[in-house]
Amino acid sequence: MSLTDDVIEQLLRGSGDLANTERHEVTELMGAVLLSIDERAARDAFIDNIDHFAPVKTVLLGETMLRTTGRRLPHDWHRWLDPIVLDSIENFNEGAAWIDYLAQQLWVAATRDEEPIGESEIDSALGSLTRIANSIDGTDERLTEHVKPAVALAPVNEEVAQAQAARLELAFRFAEADLLGAKQFASAALVSVAEALEQPFEPIAIDAPLSRHVERWGSRLARCADDASRDRLREAAANSGWISSPFKETLV
Repeated sequence: MSLTDDVIEQLLRGSGDLANTERHEVTELMGAVLLSIDERAARDAFIDNIDHFAPVKTVLLGETMLRTTGRRLPHDWHRWLDPIVLDSIENFNEGAAWIDYLAQQLWVAATRDEEPIGESEIDSALGSLTRIANSIDGTDERLTEHVKPAVALAPVNEEVAQAQAARLELAFRFAEADLLGAKQFASAALVSVAEALEQPFEPIAIDAPLSRHVERWGSRLARCADDASRDRLREAAANSGWISSPFKETLV
C-alpha cells in the first residue's frame, strides 16, 4: 500500500468513526483534507463515502466540493453538489466564478459536435447547478459571451435554422435557470434573424421551415431583446422580399 493509499484509508476510517456525531465539523475537515490530495483515487474515495460527510455545512468543504465538481463529468455533478447545505453557500468566496465555470462546461458538453451529452444528463446537471446558483448573489456571466456566437448565425437556410433553434432552446433553459443573461444572447440572435430577412431570396411559402423558424424565433426573441435589435428586426421584416403575410405583419 502506498503512502497516499494509507492516508486515504486513515481519513476514511476516522471520518466514518465520527459520522453522525456532534463532531461533524471535524468530519468535514477530514473530507477537505481528503480532497486536498490531488489524485483521482482520493476524489473517488470521498464521493463513494459521501455519507460520512453529508450534509455538508461548512464553507471549507462545500466550496472544495464545488471546485472539485469541475473535474467531474456532468452526469456525476448531482453527487457533488446536492449534499451541500444551502445556508453555507452565500459565504463561499469564489462561488459565483465557479458556478459560471461549471455552466460553461455544461454548455460545451451539451453543444459539442461529437457525442454531446443527452437531455437527461443536461437536466440533472442543470438542476443541481441551479440549486447552488440560486443561493449566490451576482453570479458571473462570462457564459453569455460564450453563447452569443453560437446562437447568432443568420438562419439563411434550413440547416442553419435547425442548428440555431437547438442552440436557442438550450440557451433559454440556461437563462431560466439564472445561469445566463437572456437579453444579451437574445439581442444577438435577433439581429441574426434580421440578417436572414435582409437576404435577397425569392418569396418563400408561409409553411416552409425557414419561414416558420423566422416567425417563431423572431417573435420569441423580440420579447427579451434590446430596443435596437427589435428595431432592426422590424425594419428588416418590413422591407423583406421573401417573408409572407401574416408573418411579415407579426414581426413588424
